[in-house]
Amino acid sequence: MDSKRIDELLAQDHIVVDSLPVQVPADSKGRFFAIEQYYLSEPQITQLHRRFLNVILKLYCYFPVTVIDADSDTEINSPDPEKLEEWIVDAPRDILIYIEGENSLITLSNDDIYMTVYAPSDCVLKLTEKIAASEGLFVR
Repeated sequence: MDSKRIDELLAQDHIVVDSLPVQVPADSKGRFFAIEQYYLSEPQITQLHRRFLNVILKLYCYFPVTVIDADSDTEINSPDPEKLEEWIVDAPRDILIYIEGENSLITLSNDDIYMTVYAPSDCVLKLTEKIAASEGLFVR
């Protein structure tokens, strides 16, 4: 996938899949950052990444995907679940997941506690909302 197309998708409207139902107010006086650091440590980060993996695997049942390792630009079309588990849970890295046919893009960073879906089609949006809810996550 070329970088121009990725940049175009990243400029589109997006949704966030998060463990929090609404954005934390700016006046939270550092509470959010303390909680974020807690969730970025073990075992919480692995548990959260596993929930993200579950969302992606379930979406993958409906749509073919191409996964891109943002650090090395390695691309895998239709990766096996074990490879996704490796890249998301076992040895987390920054990845992009292009949902083919829907022209949507998921970004997942190894040091964030949310994932972002850019240019979600109506179908991707509806499925993501249902699947995220089944994993105890919120779409906003």
